[in-house]
Amino acid sequence: MLEVSVDISGWKALLRETTERLKDAEAWIKNAVAYVVFLEHGSSRQSPHGMVRVSVPEIREALVRELERIPFGAVARDGRLQQAIDAAVDGATAFGRTLIRSRTPIRTGWARLNWVVVNTAGQEIPGPPLGGDELTTIAGRGEGGRAFF
Repeated sequence: MLEVSVDISGWKALLRETTERLKDAEAWIKNAVAYVVFLEHGSSRQSPHGMVRVSVPEIREALVRELERIPFGAVARDGRLQQAIDAAVDGATAFGRTLIRSRTPIRTGWARLNWVVVNTAGQEIPGPPLGGDELTTIAGRGEGGRAFF
């Protein structure tokens, strides 16, 4: 019989640290157009179920995919864990913006164009010009035209 003993205390500490750092990584998707709240609650036949609420599950999945790509052991050893988590959150947020924007009714003027990401560093990143194959949005709860992680 072969006995193997593995010390997982380091991984437990890394998991705790990652969980705490993820709580600190906040990014938003917002829209300053006043009537976006009405669009979110179904005022348009083009998007009767809104844009943000229906996008949240996909944004969460995007965040999970981004987090799964992080080589946690390596970035923790190099002291880059927070940067890696911030990059994952920012990537999922950018995806969320595009997704929400693609679901915003076309004939709503500024509402479709005005989705903005506020990244983990607090910088506002306007969306790219409307084009062909973009997809962006965020995971969270919508309130007043903003979505939160």
